[in-house]
Amino acid sequence: MIVFRRGTPTRAGYLDSAGAVLDITLLTLTVTDSDDVVVVGPLAMTQSAAVPNVYVSEAVTLLAVGSYLLQWDYDGDSVEIEPAVCSQVPSGDALVGSEIVLPLEQPAGDSWTFDILDQHGSSALGALPVVFDAGKGAYVSDPLTLVEEGLYTVVWLMDVGGFMIPQFMETLSLFMPAGTELCNFLVLTSSAPSEPHSATQLVVMREGVATLTLRTNISGEAHGYLQPGAYTVALLRDGHVFSYNNIAFEVVENETNTVNILVDTLTPTVSPAVPPPEAATLYIRMWRSDATPHVNAPVQVELLASSVLLAGVTVLDRVHTYYTDSNGYTEFTAIQGAKLAVRLPIAGFSRTITVPSGVDAQDPIDLAGLLSQAADDAFDMLVLTNTAAFRRDL
Repeated sequence: MIVFRRGTPTRAGYLDSAGAVLDITLLTLTVTDSDDVVVVGPLAMTQSAAVPNVYVSEAVTLLAVGSYLLQWDYDGDSVEIEPAVCSQVPSGDALVGSEIVLPLEQPAGDSWTFDILDQHGSSALGALPVVFDAGKGAYVSDPLTLVEEGLYTVVWLMDVGGFMIPQFMETLSLFMPAGTELCNFLVLTSSAPSEPHSATQLVVMREGVATLTLRTNISGEAHGYLQPGAYTVALLRDGHVFSYNNIAFEVVENETNTVNILVDTLTPTVSPAVPPPEAATLYIRMWRSDATPHVNAPVQVELLASSVLLAGVTVLDRVHTYYTDSNGYTEFTAIQGAKLAVRLPIAGFSRTITVPSGVDAQDPIDLAGLLSQAADDAFDMLVLTNTAAFRRDL
């Protein structure tokens, strides 16, 4: 059965498997409604350039929902009649962008191909092979995807003496759900040459809520239907981490919505867990001269190397700043044996210390004691002095 969408121009195909059409001007199409009233026709036919035995009618636009009959006549004689239906929101045979597997119920042993013709009789995908599936007792195609709405013609061709001869024809109606737009995703690597990210899960979210989940095919493509609006898509693939993720995009009404994602993947390196380096806890309590705590006073700690190896651990970060709480207290941890420059900007001095290790680091260490008594160098105390302003005598 042929499916029409109300108000949408649609062309219908006819297969002349016997090669009886000698004069194309004598082949016409007439459409009648359920009351046997002629709605459209007779309409002229055009020969398909892809499969010469297929003829495509002029566009048919049906304005009333209901059942119809399509009748092809050749030289005044009826050669084929096929039922049709017109719907406001047709379901069709499949959704645009979905994966379709076409079956042909014929016994095994012959060589078959098929071609899918669009509304103009042109080949949509080219001639494609099929293989016999013993479990289904039929020839089946590989999964295929069509991304334009409309009526397609599927022509099955059999090898006869080395020539592919059309044997059967069927229609394939593809439509989109009402109120949605087709969204085409293409996920490729960003580095040249671009390679598709196949078998990648796409989780499409709107305002943080997942609305659609897709999976890319071998070409990195996926297709789905979304209402117009702003979305975010997250990429998921087992064993891979993407170089960036959660990509924002927008679906626009009545437009071709294509989301091209160029992203690389990082394969995580899994290594045996190692114990963390031994650390010591250092603390300081800072007071004012009026016996009140120094609140929010900074304590700057700098590792005296851009990167050092301590107990088999590479330490890369250098500077941390800690702030005292409402009691003038703060604490931090540092790797045992590390050489640190500790600065107290509010007191105007700096000291270089070595973090205690072993039994000396079992309990929290008073940083003030290290700064005043255990500094490595006795001359690194910085005393800030303000130069007196130049005095002029009048």
